[in-house]
Amino acid sequence: MYRPGQMTDDYEHFEPENEPVDWDEWLSNMFADFGLSNQITNASGYLLTNGQAVQMGGYSRDQDHRYAIPSGVAMKRWGWPEEIVKGYEQGTSTPALREFMKRSGAMRIGAGSGHFWVHGMTWPTSRQRDAIMDYVMRNKPRSVTIEMPTGRQGGIDLSHPEPFEVEELLRPR
Repeated sequence: MYRPGQMTDDYEHFEPENEPVDWDEWLSNMFADFGLSNQITNASGYLLTNGQAVQMGGYSRDQDHRYAIPSGVAMKRWGWPEEIVKGYEQGTSTPALREFMKRSGAMRIGAGSGHFWVHGMTWPTSRQRDAIMDYVMRNKPRSVTIEMPTGRQGGIDLSHPEPFEVEELLRPR
């Protein structure tokens, strides 16, 4: 039997009858070829609710974030909003990606060349916040962009941020 998100013999990701309860497991299985890390790296693409970073490539991020979106068939079966499923089936993936992030609590992340960005549809868990702060403290990025569910359009960009400035933006409003 396959685990949620695991690649099957038919080169499809296994999608169980019911929506996964443990989305961290889904992403871990989906990106098993690249693995997980306890630290955010340039190859990281998602930050799980347990604070682990999903590696989406070798030394850089090779895989697109949309790779983690379930199929339209699974979205329907799991009761996702009809407009999101319909849009996804017509080639519009952004609303489906956002719905996936909201349901899973996973945060999109990107790091490299002195820049770091975080995009979440839910506020970070304490483990996610710790992983982000660990990255900021270790790497001292020149710029940080944070997009959180604040109701603001777009993200907040910080140039040469102090760690406390980043941490403040990660706290729920």
